[in-house]
Amino acid sequence: MDIRMYEYPLAIDQEGSVSLAAERLGISQSALSHFLSALETQLGYALFDRSTRYLSPTAAGRSFLLTAEQILSVKKQTYHAIEALNHSFSSRLILGSTPHNGADIYSSLFKEFSPAYPKIQLLHREGYMKELTAALKKGQVDFLIGTASAAEDREMCFFRFARQELLLAISQHHPLYEKAAPLYGEPVSISLKEVEDVPFVMAGESTTLFQQVRSRFKEAAFSPTIVFQTDNILLLKQMIRSGQGCGILPATHVYNSSGIRYFSLEPKLWLYTGLFAKADRILSEPEKRLVYLCHRYTVQNRTHPHFFMDPNAPVQAILNEYDP
Repeated sequence: MDIRMYEYPLAIDQEGSVSLAAERLGISQSALSHFLSALETQLGYALFDRSTRYLSPTAAGRSFLLTAEQILSVKKQTYHAIEALNHSFSSRLILGSTPHNGADIYSSLFKEFSPAYPKIQLLHREGYMKELTAALKKGQVDFLIGTASAAEDREMCFFRFARQELLLAISQHHPLYEKAAPLYGEPVSISLKEVEDVPFVMAGESTTLFQQVRSRFKEAAFSPTIVFQTDNILLLKQMIRSGQGCGILPATHVYNSSGIRYFSLEPKLWLYTGLFAKADRILSEPEKRLVYLCHRYTVQNRTHPHFFMDPNAPVQAILNEYDP
């Protein structure tokens, strides 16, 4: 199934440039540039704004990229289902993930885990954190790739891989724009009191991001006017960029976004990435290997300078076992 017309533009959007996307895809920059130009000619509209150093999607491009994400997700699920039909399994592991954080990790895991453990069926369940967390606690999901706040849930064990800062993002139309950090600059600190009269756009209530932000607002006795909410972080970023309100986004979503500047909150607010399991689960050897592979994928593919590897004690113990 040739779906390069969706994979290639998504890579360009994620990397912010044709050269970086070409390197990631393993093709030449000229080949990718030619492919993009031919695709835009075929579609009849530009997918990216080329007037800035870092490519950003046009309005039509954003719509195309949202559809592309959905098509790639269907492709992965279809291939996994076909693969499962050709094997007899003695057990299975169900791995849950959010659309934005886990799908790529799962597809990579499938390629490496399944040949090593052919009798274990590795299945995937996609959803948002609130729904998947409930499924994990009920035993409907074995592991969950996702994000967490600093708060602990005693029903779950969190295998922490990394962390990134949550930043207050504003558009170029905002009065504080000139005081904020420019693209790729170190963030300036700000208090929520300085934006108490500004409309906010928020992550949806089913996301960890919402839980983190709501907790900080409560601590600061801060009650913003929320004008928009969505579980889709790409849409949330675009609403901020277009000046509909300010909002709080993970660092990896704002450092490469033209038209957005950002502040660091006081005190700093962090979002953690890793793997969840039920607290009473004793990991088998294949399950330890699964955690190890998830961590290794994160190290290899999350190379953003403001995404910090930060394994906790349970993860470090597994790393010591596989990488002594």
